[in-house]
Amino acid sequence: MVKLMISFAYWKKMLVAVCAVIIGTMLYSLVPAHLQLPGTGSAAWAADSGPVVTNLSYSLGEKNLTPTKRLHCYSLKTDCPVVEWGGFTYWVYGETNNSLYLTVAAFDDNKNLIAYRTYGKDSASDPGEGARYHYLTTVDAEAQTIILWGQGDNTITVPWSDLTALQVPMTETVLTISPNPVVHGDAALLTARVSSLDGTPVSTGVVTFKMGSADVGSMPLDAEGQASWVLTDTSVGSYSFIAEYSGGGSIYGTSSGSAVLTVNDSKRTISFDTNGGDPIASIEVSDGSVINDAYTTTRVGYQFNGWFSDAELDHAIVFPLTVVSDMTWYADWIDVTPPAAATLTADPTAPTNGNVTVTITYPEDAAVREYKVGAGAWQSYTGPVEVTDNGTIIYASSADAAGNESEESSYAVSNIDREAPAAATLTADPTAPTNGNVTVTITYPEDAAVREYKVGAGAWQSYTGPVEVTDNGTIIYASSTDAAGNESEQSSYVVSNIDREAPTAATLTADPTAPTSGNVTVTIVYPEDAAVREYKVGAGAWQSYTGPVEVTDNGTIIYASSTDAAGNESEQSSYVVSNIDREAPAAATLTADPTAPTNGNVTVTIVYPEDAAVREYKVGAGAWQLYTEPVEVTDNGTVHARSTDAAGNESEESSYVVSNIDREAPTAATLTADPTAPTSGNVTVTIVYPEDASVREYKVGAGAWQLYTEPVEVTDNGTVHARSTDAAGNE
Repeated sequence: MVKLMISFAYWKKMLVAVCAVIIGTMLYSLVPAHLQLPGTGSAAWAADSGPVVTNLSYSLGEKNLTPTKRLHCYSLKTDCPVVEWGGFTYWVYGETNNSLYLTVAAFDDNKNLIAYRTYGKDSASDPGEGARYHYLTTVDAEAQTIILWGQGDNTITVPWSDLTALQVPMTETVLTISPNPVVHGDAALLTARVSSLDGTPVSTGVVTFKMGSADVGSMPLDAEGQASWVLTDTSVGSYSFIAEYSGGGSIYGTSSGSAVLTVNDSKRTISFDTNGGDPIASIEVSDGSVINDAYTTTRVGYQFNGWFSDAELDHAIVFPLTVVSDMTWYADWIDVTPPAAATLTADPTAPTNGNVTVTITYPEDAAVREYKVGAGAWQSYTGPVEVTDNGTIIYASSADAAGNESEESSYAVSNIDREAPAAATLTADPTAPTNGNVTVTITYPEDAAVREYKVGAGAWQSYTGPVEVTDNGTIIYASSTDAAGNESEQSSYVVSNIDREAPTAATLTADPTAPTSGNVTVTIVYPEDAAVREYKVGAGAWQSYTGPVEVTDNGTIIYASSTDAAGNESEQSSYVVSNIDREAPAAATLTADPTAPTNGNVTVTIVYPEDAAVREYKVGAGAWQLYTEPVEVTDNGTVHARSTDAAGNESEESSYVVSNIDREAPTAATLTADPTAPTSGNVTVTIVYPEDASVREYKVGAGAWQLYTEPVEVTDNGTVHARSTDAAGNE
């Protein structure tokens, strides 16, 4: 029931806090403009422009400033409104008792608490400002204040000057006086200790000691944050002293501490009977002195059990003690010397995959001898303990007859290992194709005591360094055994990247392969395993093959070579381009038969060059036609001839003019006689033939034809006949 009530109260408180945040956020729009946030995290607000409000995650702040001061936003797990100014961050803390107090705490960039100040009041009925459940902070630049908003929109106003003051670390001063009381005439030591809020001693600044309002003296703080003043010759009575720390300028803030000194006029002696312990000298204290702490002493093997006022140790002295008479204090002791710790030994201690026996040796004064296994129950030790699992801890303890218990001793069994080592890892270098050897490195697990390998079906051997492999297809096996005798699984690596066989020679093909007057494209086909594919033109440099090679000159030789990924180089292959022909065939030769004048036909024979693939002729202006046999010419005229070789080159035209065909008969010869008048003599007949008469004949009467060489002498009347035949045979 109590737990339920507490839970309900807690959640009621949380609900109120959440509602306060929600309502406060809604009302924020109603806050006067000059009080609203200048812009969360706005870089425009520099340190000398005044405080800047921003929201930071609750996780970045200290949840509790003190046991009673807590971040409200931390409970809600929301962002916290904080103030940033001058390199300091100011967080606002509320009270855990729900009172109307808020505390502003300054932290530096390293999240160190510098100083804090609390504002507010105990209850709503008290005068002045007060608030709780802080949810919003605003800045009033005109008034140079910040306003802390809480539940019900209650506010607390904090001047900027207070924020500046909190930038100087707070200090705490504690004043002590010893001895106190002090006997009149004896000296008393006033000691002031100054520290920062986190307890760090403050070593700068001066402490002024005052009795009442009168200065007694001033002393600087030492490295341990202390300042002392010796007080002498004080009359009997009570005195109030104050130690005022004047601060360290801008480093530390001021603080003070107070104490009351009592001065008596008589002394009392306290003597010590340590009953075998280290001796303590008697002391004198003033009458009525109050001793708060007991003096202590030590005795080997015993525990101090306090002071008694009688030797029989029946009446214990209770502190604080007011001393009003001389006293003797008697020490009481308890035997606390425990037996020595037991010794645990294991067999074996070397790594093993079997069990381990732990033997425990107890001291002679051990009356009770016990052990336990791990978190198990304590049990009497009767003999060695058999351990089956690694990591098992055997604890041993004993007690003597006086009940003093020895320290626990233990032994952790760490040498049982029934787990085989991990399989070895094999790596090769290189892994890319190579025509060299491959080095296989084997990495064994750290717990491998025996490290072995074998090559193929060979014998196992100790691994001392990387294995050199010369043949492709070789399998390297690896295995290891740990110190406990557990053997790993075999692992292996197959070397498959050794290649000492050169690629086949590349194949070169040309297009076209028939004779051509154009260029020839040579395509190179490399084997599939060619990694580097190169070619060169004639005696030129080798270059990467990226596509077919265009050849412009006949007789060009294209060479091809390749190298596989392992670096093996193929034989060179080549192709000679021999079908490029850009020279025209020679002109054809034409001959006629007959060449002498003829009245018949003339046969023209055309002789073409051997490389003539197409042989043509035409007669006169006729069409070109294929020449298959000599051309029969019937009329005088011109026979033309031409040819084209296989590459398409065309020869010059050649021709023959047939001019010896003559089918026109010569004109008749003219015969004249001398004399033409009757004569008794002979008559000379002269015959005139045409110029084209090649054969000139005559006959007299019915006589035979005979060549005419000179005029004919006719002796008898009769007829002289004349005829002629030209060179073509026309009569």
